[in-house]
Amino acid sequence: MNMDSAVLPWLNSAQALCSLHTMTGITMTDRELLKLCATEVCRVHVDCSFAAGPAPDNQLFVRKVRGTGYCELLEADALTVSDSGSEPLLGVSGTAIVRGSAWVYSSEGQRPEREDGIWRMDLGSRCRTLYFSPADLQALAATLNGGGPTSSNALIRNRAN
Repeated sequence: MNMDSAVLPWLNSAQALCSLHTMTGITMTDRELLKLCATEVCRVHVDCSFAAGPAPDNQLFVRKVRGTGYCELLEADALTVSDSGSEPLLGVSGTAIVRGSAWVYSSEGQRPEREDGIWRMDLGSRCRTLYFSPADLQALAATLNGGGPTSSNALIRNRAN
């Protein structure tokens, strides 16, 4: 991992792929990185700040949920690769299930409470960029370099064939 990436708290998919290539010598695509995340070898996050979520059906007094900070992406309706900038970036749109913090508004006049948990956010057609933590990428690189589970190494070997 280069020094610039090491000091950033979050890396977008283009930065993550570049860092992984530097640490492992392996060139992979956005989709291959997502496959590794799907097998829980690496986590992927989304900035949930101000994202709206529907009130859970089992909580009668919750009126509104608003995201705060970066949340781990657990499931998504639509993962996209946007070509809007100089490099393609992975993103998410539609409805997504995330694990992280949210402000929960229970009535009109009360102050919201911050809660951690699993919640659903609705982005509609708006796309939010996916992010990776440098620590997770270093752990993934160690796995890819032979220091982790054999299933990940087999995935990379199968991809190369």
